[in-house]
Amino acid sequence: MELIVAQTFGIAAFLFGLITFLQKSDQRLKIYMLCLFLCQVVHFYLMGAATATAANLLNALRTFISLKFNRAWIGVVFLLINIVWGAYLYQSPISILPIIGSCIGTYSLFFMTGIRMRLAFVLGALCWLTHNAFIYSIGGVLLETIVIFGNIFTIIRLRQTPVTAQA
Repeated sequence: MELIVAQTFGIAAFLFGLITFLQKSDQRLKIYMLCLFLCQVVHFYLMGAATATAANLLNALRTFISLKFNRAWIGVVFLLINIVWGAYLYQSPISILPIIGSCIGTYSLFFMTGIRMRLAFVLGALCWLTHNAFIYSIGGVLLETIVIFGNIFTIIRLRQTPVTAQA
């Protein structure tokens, strides 16, 4: 039963992912992303994936803060926390992938915008996709697949939109 509940939260995160990375507005993207990460926290906790749980908890906090503050020093603090937390919770080589993906996401949120941010999200999603496949996270695999294709689709849309409309 716990596995069904865990996978349900993974599917919920996937559904948030369907709309998150299609957003042309960086602000709306971050709001939907926050909801996605909160579902992922519960999902990975119930799946017993400690580094993925910690990474998503930190991702949720980081995303919430990035909605209000976009200062470089905050991004650096979150990068360091990710690395320390990841080293502490390290279980196997596969468990490092959520930390790498989270570091890429942190850097993206605090130091990038628009197309560059979305390209970095694709790279981070590849780390998460690999991790999720190894732990048999159905919702996680679906989510990261959507993240990759959604960001590619949005990058194409942004290339066709004047720069002033990308805010």
